[in-house]
Parts: sequence; structure tokens; C-alpha cells
Amino acid sequence: MLVVIGISATMLARRSLGTNWAHAAEYQIRKNHILVRSGVYNYIRHPLYAGMFLAIVGAEIVAGSYLFIPAFFLEILWGWNQAKKEEKILIGQFGDEYIRYMSETKMFLPFVW
Repeated sequence: MLVVIGISATMLARRSLGTNWAHAAEYQIRKNHILVRSGVYNYIRHPLYAGMFLAIVGAEIVAGSYLFIPAFFLEILWGWNQAKKEEKILIGQFGDEYIRYMSETKMFLPFVW
């Protein structure tokens, strides 16, 4: 179930981003980039990473592996680092609008974190 929820969350997030999506390693703003706050982005700022967290943990549990424990923590650290880099770029592009969005939403888990 975690794999399905995680993959679904990433697909919904990717669809919401539309042409604003850029690969995480690119760290760039697209031409005519807008701040997406609809769909799953209404609740969390980084649903792609959150979905990946869930899918990896779910896959490791299904495999019956204890690797899900270190994999989960490594994925959290990687995702948090990536998200912070992206947020710096988005603050540079959208300024106070993005800072306000940050104060109104959580990073990865709605209403929690």
C-alpha cells in the first residue's frame, strides 16, 4: 500500500507541476515558471520526495528486508538536502510569495513536517 500511495503522490505532484518541473539535479527555474500551490502542493511543498520516501519504505517492507530502516533515513536526508537547495532557488525567484507559502505548508508530511 505504501508503494502505491508513494507512486501515486509522485505522479499527482508531477502532473500538478506541468511545465514547471525540472529534474532535481538541474536546480533551475523554467521559462514562465509559476509557483504551483494547487493539488497536493496545497498541503506540502515537496510531494515528489515524500512520495519517494513512502515508495522506498514500502518496497523494502514488501521485500522483507531490514534495509528499509537505513534506506528510509538516507532517503530522508537526501530529500531534505535537495528540498532545501530547491527552496533557496524558489525564494530567489518568488521572494515573499514563496516565504509565505512555506509558512502555510509543511515540507513533506501534511500538518506535521
